[in-house]
Amino acid sequence: MGGLGLRNPFVSLFLIRDDLEKTPEELLADYEEEEEHAYRRAKERFEIREMERAGNKRGGGSDRGGDSFKDLKGEPFMSYDEYTRYRELTSARLAALYTNLLKEPKTKDVELKGDVKAALEDEDDWEDMSSYDKWVVQLFHREVVDMFGGLTVVDKALLPIGLMTMLRESRFQWQG
Repeated sequence: MGGLGLRNPFVSLFLIRDDLEKTPEELLADYEEEEEHAYRRAKERFEIREMERAGNKRGGGSDRGGDSFKDLKGEPFMSYDEYTRYRELTSARLAALYTNLLKEPKTKDVELKGDVKAALEDEDDWEDMSSYDKWVVQLFHREVVDMFGGLTVVDKALLPIGLMTMLRESRFQWQG
């Protein structure tokens, strides 16, 4: 009841700030760095195996893979561009990053403590409040207590029943 329904846009940002560790740009840069590292590791493994196979051939060892990859014998490891060409189809890490970026950040709940806990008559009222309202109460509780003697500004029992009925049945409503 009452109020213009105005909201401070910075409170909502404040409530999600802990869930935003890095910007999307930073997350993508981390992914690309890990991808480059994975490419270098795969290339090193490939080159080591190629050297081992060449050594085994001289020693009379068997050729693993047989005729399956005969057309690729002697070919160098793929380029970085080729390695990353279809990453959106093959990279589980990129899929997880994409899903993470689509998620809505979680709102941090405000804890009931100190002076607010002492001034609040019913802790159930606190649990029923939105995180936004809890933050506003935490921020302004001292001024409200100084002005009204507590956090209960309106005593519902003292409101005229006719006024309450009229407000409930009114054809005119505030739109927020």
